[in-house]
Amino acid sequence: MTSLSPSSTAVRLMAAATFAVALSLAWNAQADEPKADPLEGIDRDALNQAIEDYILANPQVIVQSLKSMEERQRLAEEQHRKDIILARKDALNNDPASPVFGNPEGSITIVEFFDYRCGYCRRMVPTMQKLLEENGDLRWVMKEFPILGPESVYASRAAIAAQKQGKYQEFHMALMSDGVSVTNDNVDRIAALIGLNLDQMKADMQSDETETIIRQNHRLAQELGISGTPSFVLGDRFLPGAVPEGQLRDLIESERES
Repeated sequence: MTSLSPSSTAVRLMAAATFAVALSLAWNAQADEPKADPLEGIDRDALNQAIEDYILANPQVIVQSLKSMEERQRLAEEQHRKDIILARKDALNNDPASPVFGNPEGSITIVEFFDYRCGYCRRMVPTMQKLLEENGDLRWVMKEFPILGPESVYASRAAIAAQKQGKYQEFHMALMSDGVSVTNDNVDRIAALIGLNLDQMKADMQSDETETIIRQNHRLAQELGISGTPSFVLGDRFLPGAVPEGQLRDLIESERES
């Protein structure tokens, strides 16, 4: 483990920053009062030296300050994301362009942003199936979010086209099966195997509507700060990565109770 050993320059910078923050807080505290120098009569050089001496004698305060700042930033980002989730709840949960697995009228909704070429997304499929079997009030909303190259985009466009022919779930599960390599040729083969009209599929893949669906999903993901797959939203919670089955089960129960 690398430990922090602040240099004299770093200490002086920290002292200067601390002095600036203290001065700012003092000014803000007197925002509604007649403006006056909050440090009038105080020897600034002496104060700055006292701060520096304290930090030199207690270098751990730098680490503690950084940790505190990081935690405040994390909590602020978490709250901001929750605010976005609440503000965009309808787009997340009830977009008619987003396919739903499970109970369409279910009271508990999990939203998944995924990519067909994402191995972790593929690993989540058995978990999704099991949780849907166990929870009759669960609806699983699928957000096509192709971010792993042209083959991902091709697969997502084909899936959206399959939805228009009423075969989204069949197509999705076939493409997410173990051992299936997501290439354009394999996408076409699977589409033919499940009985899709390939000419219609190719036309729908290039439609403005399909482009709009993918663009809107990307915009929504960007608002939520989502940059990887899979990513989940459950209630006001954001869950990045392949979430363990047990954790999802507990969160579903917590959402049900609330």
